[in-house]
Amino acid sequence: MKFSGLKLLRIVCAASVLAGSSAAFAVTQLVGDIDGFGIDPTGHLSAEGDPADTDGDGRLEVGEYLPDWNQNGVMAVNEGDDFDLRSSEESLDLLGAQWTDRSVLRRNINGAEFIFEFTPPSFGDIDYGVDHYINFVFGDYEVQPAAIRVDGVRIDLTVQGSGNDGLIQVAFAAVPWADMEDGRVVIRVIAPNEPYMAVDYALLDTDQFADADEDSVPDPLDNCIYTPNTDQADSDGDGIGDVCDDTSCEEPEPQTCPCDADWANHGEYVSCVAEIARAFHADGLIRARDKGRVIRAAAQSQCGR
Repeated sequence: MKFSGLKLLRIVCAASVLAGSSAAFAVTQLVGDIDGFGIDPTGHLSAEGDPADTDGDGRLEVGEYLPDWNQNGVMAVNEGDDFDLRSSEESLDLLGAQWTDRSVLRRNINGAEFIFEFTPPSFGDIDYGVDHYINFVFGDYEVQPAAIRVDGVRIDLTVQGSGNDGLIQVAFAAVPWADMEDGRVVIRVIAPNEPYMAVDYALLDTDQFADADEDSVPDPLDNCIYTPNTDQADSDGDGIGDVCDDTSCEEPEPQTCPCDADWANHGEYVSCVAEIARAFHADGLIRARDKGRVIRAAAQSQCGR
């Protein structure tokens, strides 16, 4: 049986660690939604005539292709490839979701903004003082110049190569801690000459884009990180995907390093947590960032003091 990173945090640290230290998980915020541009790719082909959904999992993702809707071999404005699959909520949104799940035509994407508003991490939180990243997922960029500006810092986008018409890509941009302190991060698209582009979503997190199980759901939002589950089904509502639950949907939560044990000192407690966290990481059960969060939470706690 595999566990998610969040379940392992509970097993290793026990609830008292996170509660006692007032530690919180990192800011993870999404503009738009992870739905492959709202497109059902079944039966759709790329401009090259290959399946748009190359891995056949039912969702378009980074490294795959926007469909060539009329199969004329070209993805472009005025070529029958326009689409708008936004929900009513997305259409009315003012923070950036209104630009997602549709083709944005005739240079209208230029100046589009994606706005993240959040409660800034405070002292004692795991991500306090930590730089974050913007992950921007988009498709069909081929007319230079184009970039995203994150709180004033310009990040150039990569033009899709020959034979990659409609390619879905992800761009990364670092958000320094100083830009997190005001609880607001703004992405602005710079694409004065781009006639056709689509955006799936923008994600603010402590890490660059990663999808360990390649199920199209980025790791910070995946309820089962190491086992593919595109649908994210969670029948028992425990925050762990069904494919990661055991057959009874129940899971013991032993406190491997309980806070209230008879520790000689705080350092002994932290060493216990660090040893278990490193072992889980070495076995591929948790990510490096989860290991770091566990150890930092232990160090900031009052356990063993």
